[in-house]
Amino acid sequence: MNGMANDHAIPQALDPDNPLINAPENLQPMPAAMNSVDKAPLDAELAQRYNNLVRDLQVYGNLSMDEAKAQAWEVMETEINAHANSVPARPMDPNQLDQLPSK
Repeated sequence: MNGMANDHAIPQALDPDNPLINAPENLQPMPAAMNSVDKAPLDAELAQRYNNLVRDLQVYGNLSMDEAKAQAWEVMETEINAHANSVPARPMDPNQLDQLPSK
């Protein structure tokens, strides 16, 4: 193991059967620790909101699973893409932070 992982830019937890999510273009190399510690909670939070919306659309909108997934994806697409393109915060040395110029 070299400390690197293949991260799914669009989290697999959104829809493990979605071909877009499982496409090679959705994989990006990322340090394993950053993937599992820094990005995983953000992935889980996004997936929870997406899956809650899918469930609500099924229950209250009387939509099929596929219809609910399609509508939830459409509604959240901008946020999903932003999540895929954002870089998780990295730890910084507090001593270096103290040396940054103040306004």
